[in-house]
Amino acid sequence: MSEPGSPNVPGTTLRTYSFGTVAQHAPTTAPDLVPDDDRSARELGRALAFEATLFGLPAVLQYAQCCEQTTVTEDGSWGQVNVFRHERRTAGPDFDAFRVPNVDTLYSNAWLHLSGGAIRVHLPDFGERYYTLNLLDMHGNATNISTRTHGRGPRDHVLALPEWSGDDTGRFTVASPLMWGLLRVQLLGSEDAAAVAKLQDAVTVSTVDGAPAGFGAGLPRVSATAVEVDWTAFATALDAALRVGGVAQEEIVHVARFRSIGIGTAEAFDPTAASPALHDGCLAGFEAAMTLVRSNQHQLGSPIPAGWTRVENKGRHGHNVTARAIMNFVGLGANVVEENTSFNTRVDAEGQALDGSRAGYRLELDPPPPVDSFWSLTLYSAETGRVVANELDRYAVGSTTPGVAPASTGEAVHIAIRTTDPGPGPVWLPAPEAEFFLVLRAYGPRREMLEHVWAPPSLHREAAP
Repeated sequence: MSEPGSPNVPGTTLRTYSFGTVAQHAPTTAPDLVPDDDRSARELGRALAFEATLFGLPAVLQYAQCCEQTTVTEDGSWGQVNVFRHERRTAGPDFDAFRVPNVDTLYSNAWLHLSGGAIRVHLPDFGERYYTLNLLDMHGNATNISTRTHGRGPRDHVLALPEWSGDDTGRFTVASPLMWGLLRVQLLGSEDAAAVAKLQDAVTVSTVDGAPAGFGAGLPRVSATAVEVDWTAFATALDAALRVGGVAQEEIVHVARFRSIGIGTAEAFDPTAASPALHDGCLAGFEAAMTLVRSNQHQLGSPIPAGWTRVENKGRHGHNVTARAIMNFVGLGANVVEENTSFNTRVDAEGQALDGSRAGYRLELDPPPPVDSFWSLTLYSAETGRVVANELDRYAVGSTTPGVAPASTGEAVHIAIRTTDPGPGPVWLPAPEAEFFLVLRAYGPRREMLEHVWAPPSLHREAAP
């Protein structure tokens, strides 16, 4: 921790201090001023809702997914908490938990409730296959338990909040009382599904301090669709997410501002409490922020000359609130680059949008991505961010695809991305007759990738198939 009076925010030279170290600061419990004239109230509502949307979008999207993936029991608490829910097949066109899912691993989701004390997560020995347990606080900040961080072999991890005072053996300190556990386990072809299912079933969650209190009683339920288009649903979810997930001390000033529009107060959010003018301003601010998020997805990461964007700082956002919002809107549960370095592109070598109705494309990976585990190239609809149905049920091509040399060989790979079969030679990634984008993922990236020595080449257009 930095000393009082020293800069502690990366990227700044500002002198920082704590109110607790000075004699003059007098805190107040009084609410901030809300203008009583309509014009000013609308302006304030717009400004605060705009801020709240950018700051709170990751928490809202995660809270909505928690609602979607849990049930309500007879006593009003939420069921299926502290239990892993396993996907038995990779993400397909009907996968709707979040955008831009990978199709290389089987997902297991768990909403982990630590308010009643620490919990123990047992992970089996995954052998040589890739796995990672992504642990995300309510604001999308990620940590990992994986081969990279903890090595191989079966192990137990005691997930605990900082204030927990129990036995430190196997302790893994996490940030928020409600954590999202997202486990990814590599699938080595369809015939491997039974083996992965056995490993998934060996993952267990148990309490350390006895049975925790019921989670969720009295909390509002929201839909993942509504929170993206409706201000009231969004604000309701953000208020609830802050109550169950908390907020970092360094970011409390953001939330303190939102009290003026009814979020983060001593009472649950009441959509009828705001004046009509303040409410109208909030609607305008929410819509403006969501427009910003939707229209600036292309700015995630660093452009490279070949038309790709290298995705930077996944799961590691610091105080970059806008980037955090856009990253989580594009795809919740992003992994840190040391686990999975990724690139995306929406254009060919000439800067034209990728569109299967207009052209086919050729990608030559020579050499292929340098990885310790494996790599893959996945195609998504430009409109929805989902994978697109095709006759092969093939949504990605990579180092484990039949006919492609394993990553360890370093052999060149030639990929045809088009609507029809290219014939012998290149491996075929089917494309839709519409605009699409590509994501290249490198699992277990090697030094030359992390240090920006390797990057994917441009896609070259071929005649329309």
